Amino acid sequence: MRAAPVVHIANRHWELLMLDEARLLGTKERRRSSVKQRTVAPPSGVQAESPAVRQERMRQEKVNEEGALRHQWIDVSTWDIIVIYLLTLKLDPESRKQWELNVATNSASDALPTFDQFKDLTSRYRALEFVEPKSFNKSPNAYGKPGDSYLNKPNALHVANTSSSSSLPCKQVAFPEWLKRKQLTLADPTYNIPNKIDVLLGGEVYCRIIEDGVLKGLNGFPLLQCTTFGWIISGTDGSTSSNENVTVLHTQVNDDDMLKKFWEMESEPKDHSKLLTTEEQRCEDFFASTTVRDEEGRYVVKLPLRDDKICKGNSKDIAIKRLHSLERKFEKDNTLKARYTEVIKEYEQLGHMPDLRHLVMCWRQYPVCLVADIVKMYRMVRVAEDDTDFQRIVWREDSENKIKDYKLLTVTFGTSSAPYLAVKALNQVACDHKDKYPMAAPRVHKEFYMDNLMTGSETIEEGLQIYKEMKSLLNEGGFILQKWASNKQELLDQINKTENKQVANEGEKNSLELKTDNITKILGLTWNRDEDVFQYSVNLPPLSPPATKRKIISDVSRLFDPLGWLAPCVIVAKIFIQRLWIAGIGWDEEPPTDILKDWITYREQLTSLEDFRIPRWNNMNVSDTLVELHGFSDAATAAYAAVVYLRVVKASGEIRVALVAAKTRVSPVKQVCIPRLELCGAVLLAKLLKEVATVMNIPKHNVKAWTDSTVVLAWINKHPSNWKTFVANRVSEILTTMDSSQ
Repeated sequence: MRAAPVVHIANRHWELLMLDEARLLGTKERRRSSVKQRTVAPPSGVQAESPAVRQERMRQEKVNEEGALRHQWIDVSTWDIIVIYLLTLKLDPESRKQWELNVATNSASDALPTFDQFKDLTSRYRALEFVEPKSFNKSPNAYGKPGDSYLNKPNALHVANTSSSSSLPCKQVAFPEWLKRKQLTLADPTYNIPNKIDVLLGGEVYCRIIEDGVLKGLNGFPLLQCTTFGWIISGTDGSTSSNENVTVLHTQVNDDDMLKKFWEMESEPKDHSKLLTTEEQRCEDFFASTTVRDEEGRYVVKLPLRDDKICKGNSKDIAIKRLHSLERKFEKDNTLKARYTEVIKEYEQLGHMPDLRHLVMCWRQYPVCLVADIVKMYRMVRVAEDDTDFQRIVWREDSENKIKDYKLLTVTFGTSSAPYLAVKALNQVACDHKDKYPMAAPRVHKEFYMDNLMTGSETIEEGLQIYKEMKSLLNEGGFILQKWASNKQELLDQINKTENKQVANEGEKNSLELKTDNITKILGLTWNRDEDVFQYSVNLPPLSPPATKRKIISDVSRLFDPLGWLAPCVIVAKIFIQRLWIAGIGWDEEPPTDILKDWITYREQLTSLEDFRIPRWNNMNVSDTLVELHGFSDAATAAYAAVVYLRVVKASGEIRVALVAAKTRVSPVKQVCIPRLELCGAVLLAKLLKEVATVMNIPKHNVKAWTDSTVVLAWINKHPSNWKTFVANRVSEILTTMDSSQ
């Protein structure tokens, strides 16, 4: 569409709309017939232009302007192009984009849009151009100056999303006889018949359209108010009542600020250790004082409720409504019904987190690894009898049966306290029996990630002892371990004999997926038992157009690389996010062509990461002569990074090196010189080294940091007070974590 001449014409020839404004003004004057008229004469010294003279002048101007429009190949037989431009100019960006896409799809590339195409927007939005009368004041320009309009230009376009199915009124009401006798011009003549809402006007408009004239209804009838558009009716009809249930869900996130976290200067990893809040400490004390064990040794916990334990409202009716809704889904999906039924039957028959990064770092130190998981961990922890009323459900296997009430007697998945109570009970069994199981008890605190055990040993014999102790320890609390797996088949064979059954079916537990949530990752980390290596799985769905900002960021957020082993690849995705933010596009808009092309290429190349392998074992043994951590930092204009390697000197003198972890940060949008970015990289490295050394128990004197920036080295080798604030703060942070000699 040829937008440039349209903009010029619309701005330069506003007077072409005056004829329509005059008609609107005439309609408005007629609507005022039922209220007192205000007569205001033009200021003295200003000769008012008669309607006949004004109309002739405007006709002549229109003839002249039509020639200018025709000269630019503009169709002047209709007002479409001017009106469309004025309306679309005031649409919100998303609505305008949708309309332009519609025009581009359904028109020739060189054709101007038509008003019929603009009306296609009504399925999504309806728009109203509000024309405000010019205020009466003492300025001579308020009246009569040739070329001036009696009406101001439209000052606001108010758009309402009309996708809601709600109608007003909720049901048809009687049109009162006394209102008919008044013969008022109503803004909505069929106000008493339910219909959808066409337009929503903001509060800033309401005060501008109000005019003199108010009628209070009789016998509870709503109030009538005179406005620019006619009389409006507001209030509640006393003869009717509404039983509509309205649910409002609201959340507010500043999306653009959220994106900045990828490149903020102070976004380096922070110390995870923290003091408990008052509420957290209260929860800990409550668990310690109320938890008991039953005759089977299982833990019986009380729910950590807030102050008020009273359930307000009729929650059973709500539960029954949800059951009916679920049954309607069952009618369409028999598999879903079977799964639900199986879980409920199982409940009837049975009667009843550490940092993943740190856990993987520790797990890599064992030459022999061992993994397992707890069977139905949550259901192994019972809930105190007087709290089970807070876990009531309703259920029936068939919609023809009577609805039954159930109480869940164990910790229930989906409740906010469930993970805390389950993990707390698991840790408590280790505390209660630490003397009896000295090898297994400490590992419960450090080597469980929720219900997954990730441990190991130096030898197969030690691994077998850990298996026996861990199994017995958890049995004390009613927890059962299953799906044992190891990188050593010999150890698995011995466990198999002890269990007197096959530990892992063919293909089962040959791999372990590492994840922090239930979100399906585009790039996921997996341990391959047969090869004892970590590898990445790429779950890349086809890219469906359009490739919007929202879709790109969604893909980036699902790149799972907790230890930064793919940092050179993932940093490119982070830079894409910064480029999108700088572009300033909306969440549902396609990025500029150059960004889109680069993103598609990057996305297609992600599949090559499936060939990436990194050994699980980092070559550490208790017999090693020397174990060191060496960290490196570097920076460029686009990003800065830090990486940590483990250097092991074996008893034989052989030196082995393994990648441990890496961190990357996108450089800030505000220009920062390279030496300062190098300093930011050094801060990032100091924090990463501290974290790794603490987790892996590496002595401080065996930790070394490296940088190729002589400027950073000069800053670090002097006291922070010698430097300006930016440099001084970061030098101080580095020297607090490490010695300058390191």
